[in-house]
Amino acid sequence: MQNIVDFLCWTPWEYDLKLGIAGLIFGIFWFVVYNTYVIWDINDFRHGHKTIDILPISISQTYYMIEVRWLFQMFMWSSIFSILCIGQNPLYAIVCLLFGIMTCNPSVNSGNIYFIPHMLGAIGAITLALLGLWICYGMWYVPAIAAVSLAVLFITQRKNPSLVYWIEMLSLTLLMWGFGVHLFQLAM
Repeated sequence: MQNIVDFLCWTPWEYDLKLGIAGLIFGIFWFVVYNTYVIWDINDFRHGHKTIDILPISISQTYYMIEVRWLFQMFMWSSIFSILCIGQNPLYAIVCLLFGIMTCNPSVNSGNIYFIPHMLGAIGAITLALLGLWICYGMWYVPAIAAVSLAVLFITQRKNPSLVYWIEMLSLTLLMWGFGVHLFQLAM
């Protein structure tokens, strides 16, 4: 088992801290830009609405809710690129493959032929990315914080139609935070 972990966490070159930091900045930039655009567009603030009345069911559902659909693909591909720049090992290459499976077709309608690969890609990528912080970088507390936070979110918001969206947002935020801590530790 240790050989598998060593292989998954192996970086075939010296870890490039500048590439990791650039990836984190790039990822955070697109995360903020995309999600700000989604909230702006689906709630139509351009026409004077002052409150957020509509939230998406999931990040993937935003593809159907926004006018500029290529932004969803840009957000997802930039996330993949960012994770590759930060992770720099086979484990995060697998995470990016799973995100890629999900990104190729954002169709999430149940019964659709793409639904199962989409869900496996999404759940697998986020779970493996968070666990990777523990497996590769010894940051056991990030998946632990994620598990507790997600449990609290699920218990308190289980009837909220946007529960999956909030779970995804929390998971991605914790992942970015974990990556930031990892890069900060490397820089020190």
